[in-house]
Formats: sequence, C-alpha cells, structure tokens
Amino acid sequence: MQHRVFAFGAALAIFALLGFGMGQLKFSMALRVEPQNPSSSARALTLSAPTPYLVPARALGGWNLYSSNAITPTVLAAIRRQRPGIIRWFVEWDVYEPHHAGEANWAPYRAFFQTVAETDTVLIVQFWNQYGFPLWAIGDLRQRYPNPGTYEGFVGNLAAELQAAGAQKVIYEVFNELDLRSPSFCAVSPMTLNYTNTRLVTLFDNPKWSGGSGERYRNLYQAAPGPFASSGVLHRYPAAFPQCGSFIDSADWISPTAPFISAIDLHLYYDDIGEGAQKGTPEVYLQEVSNRLAVWDQFTAQPLPFFIGEIARTAGESIVPMTPAEAEQLRLRHELLRCAFPTRYIGMLSHHTDKPGKAAWDSETGWWGDALPCHLYLPMVTR
Repeated sequence: MQHRVFAFGAALAIFALLGFGMGQLKFSMALRVEPQNPSSSARALTLSAPTPYLVPARALGGWNLYSSNAITPTVLAAIRRQRPGIIRWFVEWDVYEPHHAGEANWAPYRAFFQTVAETDTVLIVQFWNQYGFPLWAIGDLRQRYPNPGTYEGFVGNLAAELQAAGAQKVIYEVFNELDLRSPSFCAVSPMTLNYTNTRLVTLFDNPKWSGGSGERYRNLYQAAPGPFASSGVLHRYPAAFPQCGSFIDSADWISPTAPFISAIDLHLYYDDIGEGAQKGTPEVYLQEVSNRLAVWDQFTAQPLPFFIGEIARTAGESIVPMTPAEAEQLRLRHELLRCAFPTRYIGMLSHHTDKPGKAAWDSETGWWGDALPCHLYLPMVTR
C-alpha cells in the first residue's frame, strides 16, 4: 500500500466512452449515504476555485503498474486488448536516477507512452521512491529531503517526454501516500513538518513527505504541467496507527494541499473497513468514501472529482493474484460509486500482483464490465 492545478488541453475536453463487458450482478439493498459531521478541529481555508477536472462519461476501470513492467510486451499487448480506461504507474526516482541528475533514459518507454495515447487511456503518474531519496540529491544525510530543483527536474523531464509522445490524459501525483508518516513519531511530529522542515521524522521508515505549505512542498506542484491528484490519501490515522494514542485529524494535511489538486486519490481496501458483520460490506465502503470526501469538501471551493487509486480485499493481500470472486467485488463497488457520485467519480484501479502469469493484465478481459442501470444497485441514494 506504501508503494498546479492547471487546465486540461483541448484533448481532455471529452473522455471517450469505453466499451465494457460483464454479466449482471445481483444487488438489492436500500442505501443512504450521508457524510458524517466533519471534525471540529478542521481549519477554515480561503482559496480560489481549483481548475475543474472533467469527469469521464463513464467510470473508468484499470490497474496499478510498477516501473519497468510498463514496457514489457505483455503489458503493452494487454493495454491494447483489455483497453483499461485508466492506469496508475509507479515511477521510482531512486530507480531511474540513482547516481546523478538527468540519468533517466525514457527512450524505451516511448512505446508505452504512445500506447496509452492511442488507446485513450488516462495515465496517473505516481512518483515514488523504492528505497529512499538518491544520495546525490539530498547532499546531507541529516537533511532527509532532496535539494531544491533535483526532484522537480526529474518530474519535469518525464512530463516533457509524455507530452512529446502525445499522451494528453495524464494526472500527476507528486509522491505516493503523501500524507503518510512514520508511526514511530506520531506523538511528537506534526504532519506538516516533514517536507517543510529539516526535522528528521522518518527514522525507521522510508522518507515520505507529509505535506504542508512551505516552499519546497509548493515547488512539487510546479514541476509538471498538471493536473495533480492527491497522491493516495490514507486519512484514517487512528485505525492505521493505533499506537498514536489520540485522534490525528487529516484536515491538518488536507487544508494546505487542496489548493494544488484537481482530483482526490483514495486508497481503500474494503475488508480493512468496518467491524463485525459490517466489515467490508458495500454499504460500509460507500459510507467510508462519503466520509472522506466530506473532509476534503471543507477545503475546496467546489467538490473535487475522486478515484480509488488502490483497492483489493485487504492492504495485506494487495500483492496476491485477483480471483474471479475478487473481481466481482471490485465491479460491485465500482458500480456503486458510479451511481452514488455520478458527477465526481473518475474510476477505480485494482492493486494486485504484477508477477508474470498472475497479474491483472494477464487475463483476456479486465475486471471492469458493462455499466448497468443504477436502479439495479441503488434503490435509494442520497448524499
């Protein structure tokens, strides 16, 4: 699971309708989706309206993809065969530029860039590190964050390559799960310090940027042409890090981040939500999405579109192959979100193994399917 808001060009004005194919799902339940009251600790924020992100005509289905897997013949053939509406691609800085700036060679990736352009696939570029910041970029081991311009240069170079290849439907995420920080320091380190302060906050974990309003954090959102998404928000800190001992409000991170982004990326593994008989149910999943969006809505001039950037049964099983039963569970939640949030929901990306022969792209068809009438899923939805 650890793994500028700028306008779209004319090519992004209309998303192509995607052809889906699946059997009818049986679902009958009365469901009311009502956001819970936001935390009282949330701060007010005045900001100009972010650039609207155009929600596709149909909710998009796809999968996560890691680094050099993107250029394998198997993956390129699967994109043409399955025609996923959306792909989230992890790009690890320390893998591509381990020794010096400008080291990344994107020439082998141009076929991948051209393929997503030709198939009208939305590409989410998820920047990340596999092990940590490249040593050449941080200079001082006590610093624990890159020198200004180093990471931005890497991001900018890749963005230029994508544009040159004709990939227009690109969303950038500046670092995976940007709001995550090491639980070892949860009781003493405010989330806004990680990338805006020299304080060492991730002694026992890979360096992560927790957000904030400092110059270095803002510069991350100037390195690519945009639009930007939120880079995968965990949000539920008490559940994720019970050792913290007190409630940590994600609004402390969201409020300075919201002005930069055009879409929200939520990472939600369905069996990790809820308790007892309600654990992992579609109702609980839909309610959890609604609750999380309600926090964001406090800090944006208008509701932002969103997508589920990672989903599997549990985060601990995100590296196992997808079974037919698992695929059906994803389809169900995918359709529920489409029906409950028709003007906000972009799509969903499965997070499963990328091992040869067992990956999501090894099947003849994707896990997504025909968009069925909403009355089959939601007899009643209110938001």
